[in-house]
Amino acid sequence: MNSLLTKLSALLRSPTLTYTALAILARASPLLLGPLYTRRLSTAEYGELALLQTFAAILPMVASLGMQAAVTRFFFEEDKPAGLFRAGTVARWISLFGIATTILAVTAAMSIDAIGLGGWPPLTWSCLCVCVFALGSLVLSVPVALLRAQQRPSAVGVLQLGDFASMVGGGIVLVGALGLGLRGALGAMLFNGLSNALLGFSYIFLRYRGDFAVSTLRQALRFSLPFLPHFVANQLLTIGDRWVMSSFGLKAKLGTYALASQLSSPASLVVGAWNDSASPRTGEVARTSGKAGMKAALWTETRNYLVVAIGMGVLVSLAAPIVPFVFTRDFGDTALYLPVICLSIVAEAAYYPMTNVIFFANENRWIPVMTVTAGLVSLVANVALIPVFGTWGALLSRLIAMSLRTGMAVYFARRALKVVGAMKESP
Repeated sequence: MNSLLTKLSALLRSPTLTYTALAILARASPLLLGPLYTRRLSTAEYGELALLQTFAAILPMVASLGMQAAVTRFFFEEDKPAGLFRAGTVARWISLFGIATTILAVTAAMSIDAIGLGGWPPLTWSCLCVCVFALGSLVLSVPVALLRAQQRPSAVGVLQLGDFASMVGGGIVLVGALGLGLRGALGAMLFNGLSNALLGFSYIFLRYRGDFAVSTLRQALRFSLPFLPHFVANQLLTIGDRWVMSSFGLKAKLGTYALASQLSSPASLVVGAWNDSASPRTGEVARTSGKAGMKAALWTETRNYLVVAIGMGVLVSLAAPIVPFVFTRDFGDTALYLPVICLSIVAEAAYYPMTNVIFFANENRWIPVMTVTAGLVSLVANVALIPVFGTWGALLSRLIAMSLRTGMAVYFARRALKVVGAMKESP
């Protein structure tokens, strides 16, 4: 208990609190819109929306060919003016790739609708909403990442506040006031994407210097392409279970499961916010003290992540009994799923500091290995367990995959720093 209070006190005095509050605000829209959406959409429609959101989550990584990772990497590799210019150049290429992907995807959807193979809502509408939402997320992520690297939480807050306001405002108007149901929920995604794209493009093209140098693009792709399997597999770990559930005809259950994942987000957001503030510090330690500095801080950092994850997991689980009263009794099973999802978040927590060490130790080749391995294990486990145990099979698969990935991250981080046995020796 004393350890938990100490970590929470440190959280209150650090930029992590700012990042946590802003991240929760920016990503709290599903939680705030949940009571409205669960009353205006059936469990099957809510599951359909959750499935479309998974495509929106994976599309930015595929569209940018993983170059999002190169933005912060290039920033830290050189002195700040030169590093910021190279990062701005990568950001311009990311924007171009994102726009091209959106145009191609929407054109393909229009062709499918034209020959009568689309469904309802029309594929063109669904594709347009998802792709523009993904484009907005993609381009907004660039200034957010650079501002975090520069340790400017207030500026990050401006962008995330805009993200939050556009999503919640669109949902209230289109689903609540106009009663457009699933089409309105997709329209809210479209409005949010347009708003985020405007903010992102403003930063990329007006605030950051850069050009369209092909040489920088080649360098970025050489760095990022090996990460692409990692990005895809990482999404497979978190959303692949929803695809498997849908393929087995469990869309009604998928809605309840998706809501449970959203309600567990405060725990994952706090861990992510802790990582947002810890990762730049690890980068600075790597730049000034090398592997020796990262080695000295490894166990303390890992312990901090675990304490934060456990504390938030307990708090979220304790709130589970009120779920049926807030989100209607049709989604009552959500309360049963929350503690298991929180347990998987705890199992995943140590992955982040270990991966930061691997990243800044220039041993990036191991990151795709462990993520792809865990992603494949997750897919196999879901296919094997969901037909037998339904939603509980998805929960068990998630826990297995997250635990496996964390175990591999610990192994490869220790190899990267050549610290066999050091975790026991560190204070």
